[in-house]
Amino acid sequence: MRKTWIHTFVSALTVLVCSACAQDDDRSLLIGSWTAYDVLEEGESLDINASEIKLDFIDEEVYSYKSTLDYQEAGQYTLQSSYLYTTDTLQDVQGVRKAVEIIQLTPDSLQLRMNDEGKERILKMMKDSISSSTPTIN
Repeated sequence: MRKTWIHTFVSALTVLVCSACAQDDDRSLLIGSWTAYDVLEEGESLDINASEIKLDFIDEEVYSYKSTLDYQEAGQYTLQSSYLYTTDTLQDVQGVRKAVEIIQLTPDSLQLRMNDEGKERILKMMKDSISSSTPTIN
């Protein structure tokens, strides 16, 4: 019985450590400047200049976001599982926390799923320092 308990504990600890390492890897992949190349709403590309949308992760805690129509926000972010949580302290002094789902993150590609007034919106971005061409999407 004791061996079973120890085996279960060690297995659980291993899973916890591995998931923490994966989150650290994801965080390091996020650091840098990202530019949108497409915005989908309900599966259709929006007729906007996607390249105006910029997302910068300055370090492991701070982000800034610029979008169309001169919208800006900045503040702190955290990662939990596949979700990116942001707290805008530029526009909202109360710091309302928002969440988006990270559906793809590679060294040069970032895709975020969000809900905009009940409609699914997907923001496709590429990392600025890697390449100016559209990344390959799996």
